[in-house]
Amino acid sequence: MRKLFFFILLIVISASSFGQEVLIDLQSLPVKQSTIKKSKNQAKAKSALVLPFFDDFSKGFSLPDPDKWQNSYVLVNQTYAINPPTIGVATFDAINQYGKLYNLKDSIPADTLTSQPINLSLPESDSIYLSFQYQPKGLGEAPDTTDNAHFGCDSLVLEFFAVAENKWIRTFSVSAYFGSNKVKEKHHLSNTIITQKAPDISKHFFNVMLPITDERFRKNGFQFRFMNYASFPPNTQYPSIRGNGDHWHIDLVYLDSGRIATDTILNDVAFSKPIKSFLKNYESIPWKHFTSQAMLAELTNPLSFKIQYRYLGAGPQPVNLNRVFTISNLSIPNNSYEFTGDVEVINPFQTIDYSRGYEYAFLSNWSDSAKYSMECRLEMIDLSPTPYLNWNDTARYTQQFFNYYAYDDGSAEKGYGLYGEGAQNGMVALKYHTYVSDSLKGILIYFNQLLDFGPKNKWFDLVVWNNNNGKPGTELYRKTVLKPTSAYNKDTLYKIDEKLKLSGDFWIGTVNSTDDMLNIGFDLNNNHGDRLYYNLTGTWVNSTYEGSLMMKPVFGKFALGQTGIEKPAIRTEFTIYPNPATNQISINLLDGEHPEKIRIVNLAGQIVLSKPYDSNSIDVSNLSTGIYLFQLTLRNQTTTTKKLVIIK
Repeated sequence: MRKLFFFILLIVISASSFGQEVLIDLQSLPVKQSTIKKSKNQAKAKSALVLPFFDDFSKGFSLPDPDKWQNSYVLVNQTYAINPPTIGVATFDAINQYGKLYNLKDSIPADTLTSQPINLSLPESDSIYLSFQYQPKGLGEAPDTTDNAHFGCDSLVLEFFAVAENKWIRTFSVSAYFGSNKVKEKHHLSNTIITQKAPDISKHFFNVMLPITDERFRKNGFQFRFMNYASFPPNTQYPSIRGNGDHWHIDLVYLDSGRIATDTILNDVAFSKPIKSFLKNYESIPWKHFTSQAMLAELTNPLSFKIQYRYLGAGPQPVNLNRVFTISNLSIPNNSYEFTGDVEVINPFQTIDYSRGYEYAFLSNWSDSAKYSMECRLEMIDLSPTPYLNWNDTARYTQQFFNYYAYDDGSAEKGYGLYGEGAQNGMVALKYHTYVSDSLKGILIYFNQLLDFGPKNKWFDLVVWNNNNGKPGTELYRKTVLKPTSAYNKDTLYKIDEKLKLSGDFWIGTVNSTDDMLNIGFDLNNNHGDRLYYNLTGTWVNSTYEGSLMMKPVFGKFALGQTGIEKPAIRTEFTIYPNPATNQISINLLDGEHPEKIRIVNLAGQIVLSKPYDSNSIDVSNLSTGIYLFQLTLRNQTTTTKKLVIIK
C-alpha cells in the first residue's frame, strides 16, 4: 500500500550545537510517479453533485476521492492526526503534489482541497450548513503563530465560490496558539471572532458549523475549498534540518440541507483507529523464520483481533451492533475465514476497545512469503443504513511476511539522526532478535529525501554488532557506503558482502562521517524506542524518542515480495491411514521422530482440532465430510503438513 509521507521540524539546532540525537521533518514527500500522473488528470464530475456532500476520508485512498474533490494536493492518511473522529483525515502541510517543499519565503497558500461543483439551488426555506472538524499539528509540526499575528499567517482557511461573480470569498480562518492552548477562529461573513481552548490543542479536534444563507452561494455550481498558509525559516548552512511543517488535519466534512445550528453531531458508529499487526514484537518477520518458536513469542494465546470504534452521535438511544471479522489468505485464491463477535450495546459518545479471540492456522502456498488481509466490518442493528456513512464501518490491514524483520509500518512521520559538533563518528544501533539461526544478507534503510542543495558526500559506515548485556557489543561487520540513497516510498537495500550468520539478539546500525545527520525515517505510530541506542562519547545511551527507526535486517533471498512459487514437496516424516477416513486415523512415524502436537485445519484456515500428541490414534468422528490439512509438529519445532480427506 501507499504512501506519501510528511514531516515536522521538532528541533532547530545552531551550527555550534554539541552532538545529539534529533528528530526533524522530511524535506520532501516521496510520491510514486503513477500518483503524480493521477493528480494531474484527476477526474471531474460530469454534473454538479447533489446533497448531501460527506467525506470522512475513510475509504483507504492516499489521495482525495475524485468523485468529491477536484485536486489532490493534500494527503489522505490514517497516521498523522491524533485521535481523529474516524480512521481517515486529510492533512495540509508545506509539501506540494510532487512531493517537494513549496517555495515558502513568507506565509503563503500551500495545500488546497477544492470540492467538485455542488447544486445549492434550493428553496429559500431550506436550511443549509457546512460542518467539519480540524486539528492543528497532530503528529506534525505546529503552525507558527504569535499572539500578534494576523489571520492568514500559518492558518487554515475556508473559502466559498460565488458562481455569478466567478469569485472566491473568504469565509473562515483559524490560527493556533500553542503557548496558551487555544485556537482563534474568524468568521469573515459575520465578522466575528471565536476563541476555543483545549488541554492540548495538538490532540484535539475542533468542530465548525457554518450556515450558508447568502444567495451568492446558493446556486448550481457552488464550491468550497480549504487551504493552509504555511512558512518555515531558511537554514542554508545545514539544510538537512529544514523540513516540512505547519500541519492541519480535517475530518467529517458534511454539507447538507435541513440542518440547524445545533446539528453538530453525526449519529453514526465508526472505526476510530486502524487495525494493527497481530504480531507482538514486530510489524513483520521473515516467513521462513515464522517457526513454532516464533509463533509462541509473537502470537497471543488465544489469537486476538483488536479494534477500536466509537459512537459519534448523541443518540437518543444506545445502538446494538455486530462485528464481522474476515481473514483472507492471499496466497490461496478465494480463501477467507469469517467469524463474528457477540452483539454489543454502545452508548452515545462511547469509545470501545474490543478484542475478539479466534483460532487460525497461518499457512502459505508461497515458498518464501505470506500475506493475510485482516478486515472487520461493523453492522448496526438499530441504526438505519446511511449510504454516505458506510465507508467508516470497515477497517482493513494487510499482514505481510517477506524476508525481513521490521518494527515500522512503512510510514515515516519524522527523520532521525545524530547532529552537531561531535556527531562525526557518532553511532546509531537498533536491536533485533532472529528466531532462526540464519545468514544476514542485507540491511534495508529508509532515507528521507534531501533537498537539491546540501551535503552530497555524507558517506557512512554500515555496522553489525553482537549483543552484550542489552547493548551493542563486539563489531561483527562494517561496510563503507558512499552516500545515503533515497527512493520514492521505498527502503534502500545494502547487501552484506560476506558470510555473516546470526542467531538470537544482534544490532544493526550506522556510523556518521560528518557532523550532519543521515536523516533516516522514523515511524511515530509504533514505539520501539527501548531498542534504539546511540553513541557519541564512547558510551551507548538509550534513545529519548518514542517510535521506530526504519532500518531492517534481511535474511534469505533479496526479493521483497512474494515469488508466487508453490512450496516444494517436503520430505515425508509420517503417513496417515486410512486416508480418506471416517471416524479414526492413525499415524505411522519414522524411527527417531518425536511428535509434540497435532493440529487439523479446514481449507478456510480455521483450526478444528489442536492437541498435544499423546497417541498415534486420533478420533476424527466430529469432523464433517471435506478436505483438511493435518499438521504434525516435532519437538525440534519443525512442522510437516499432510492432506487429510474425511468421508461420512
